[in-house]
Amino acid sequence: MTLVRQVKYYILVVTTACIVSAYFTLSYFMVTSIFEDSQKSLTILDTVSDRGPYLDSLITYYLQSLDRESEIEVYSLSEPETKVNAIDYYYDKT
Repeated sequence: MTLVRQVKYYILVVTTACIVSAYFTLSYFMVTSIFEDSQKSLTILDTVSDRGPYLDSLITYYLQSLDRESEIEVYSLSEPETKVNAIDYYYDKT
């Protein structure tokens, strides 16, 4: 092998190694980004599932007040002697 061919061969090998290294480095950062996004999504889903009963009650009271054409009042847990609008109460909880 001549010196020129050896230099070309070494340059080809180094270039290939750099390209493969860059590919795996970019793949790593992409996967970590996807992992962080999935963690945020799980946190949002956790929040929604924790508030699920309140959302169900809010929708139920809203539909009932539409059917009755009047507001439904419930007793507040913080102030048992006071009646509050059910939709406002459960909306504050969510």
